[in-house]
Amino acid sequence: MEEERRTEFRMLADKEVHVEWVVGSRSCLGTIVDLSLSGARVTVETPIDVGETIDLFFDNRQRCFRCTVVRSHGQEIGVVFDLPVDR
Repeated sequence: MEEERRTEFRMLADKEVHVEWVVGSRSCLGTIVDLSLSGARVTVETPIDVGETIDLFFDNRQRCFRCTVVRSHGQEIGVVFDLPVDR
């Protein structure tokens, strides 16, 4: 049995999102599979490489969360939410 490494509670979700790459002009649709305070598991139409920075748009583009892809397996990715930097 694999050891659980997550530090945050995850809850199941089924929420459509619009995914945009921060660098370049690519985008695709996705679905949030599960969600926590620190990240999410997302299925996407187009595979996305680990290390990519993306924006996830929720609620008809009313909310946006910047993320970094930390896991990628085919059309499923794991992301961590990038925290805003105090300036």
